Amino acid sequence: MKLLLSLFLVGALWAPGHADAAEAALSPTATVDALPVTPAAMVKAETPSAVPVDRRLALGLGYPDFRIRYDFPQVTVEAQAAFLQGVQTYAGRLSFGLADWGPVRARLGAEAGWIKFDGVQTVSGTGGYGQALVGLELPFLDRWSLEAEGGPAWVQLNGDSQSAFGADLVFDAALYFYL
Repeated sequence: MKLLLSLFLVGALWAPGHADAAEAALSPTATVDALPVTPAAMVKAETPSAVPVDRRLALGLGYPDFRIRYDFPQVTVEAQAAFLQGVQTYAGRLSFGLADWGPVRARLGAEAGWIKFDGVQTVSGTGGYGQALVGLELPFLDRWSLEAEGGPAWVQLNGDSQSAFGADLVFDAALYFYL
């Protein structure tokens, strides 16, 4: 806060004829009427929000998945589908906004999905997976957003009289376009 106050004071002192206004603004007894109003001061400054507008529908593209999401004020609901050679996954995700740092939004969430695989190393079957995740979303331009997340994931696969379970850290990213 002291840094911002110092920068404000230095900027006001550099502006010709506004040094008195800067000192008056810093005075504990200063009133709004005492401050000079210039056309530049009347320009409305907007800060970008973490989500372009609350309750917006977005389409996302990750690797190798497609996503559709709906953003509520603090909760995001998302559906994903991914297709690789011989593997299909369908998942649902629920995430909560933890904090906003300027335009960046931190998220905490969970994902659960279903896997179908056919002919992967001559094995076919189905399975399920889950993931706990922490991520960051950064909006840019007007309707675009980039999100990166990661966390532990668990996979259970069943097929051709075999069963396998595995766990690992998974990181991914996606590009979203808000409609």
